[in-house]
Amino acid sequence: MVITIADLVDAVDQRFAVRPPEFVVWPDPHQGRSPADEEYSRATNPERWRILGARVDAWVAAVVAAGLASVEQVAVDDIRWEEPPYTRMSAAVRVTPSAAGARPFVVARSQVGDVPATGITLGWGDPAVLVGLFPNCGCDGCDDGAQGELDSVDHRLSRIVSGRYRGSAHGSRQVTEGACFGWSAAGEVEAVLGESTGGDELSGASWLA
Repeated sequence: MVITIADLVDAVDQRFAVRPPEFVVWPDPHQGRSPADEEYSRATNPERWRILGARVDAWVAAVVAAGLASVEQVAVDDIRWEEPPYTRMSAAVRVTPSAAGARPFVVARSQVGDVPATGITLGWGDPAVLVGLFPNCGCDGCDDGAQGELDSVDHRLSRIVSGRYRGSAHGSRQVTEGACFGWSAAGEVEAVLGESTGGDELSGASWLA
């Protein structure tokens, strides 16, 4: 039986549906209005962003259950990074695909505001290239609701698993915890977090092969 991305997303949705009840998908609190200036220096209830970790956990469980990968806990200090991210990471796992030529990814829980293990730092390959910080920013001003961030997690992981993700490993790129209680990046943010085409381009085979 050939497993498709649609099959995996269905499996992810089923697992995500039984997440702890405190992980609630909330709407955009601004509803089209501009955030107040003070919202950019405030993070209300950073713990709610743990819903993103629940979504990632559902992805990990789905690919393992489908026989596409194995998962192991890793110490944060043992993760090899192309450029170490300056996020405050705690627990981490490495997900290693079974398909030849496919690249693994690492997921570390990271700090949002003053609260540990609320966000996600996502690395791809070995050594890992930083390919995602979720939420993109954890402050109240940048809060557009949970769904957009959940969609970003799905987009990034589905591209990795399908072999369609492309990344760049060149240049000096540092990601630091900074303003807005979330993340800031030194250098070209798109080259750090997006599907860039410059420098030493990285690609990986599909996990579905």
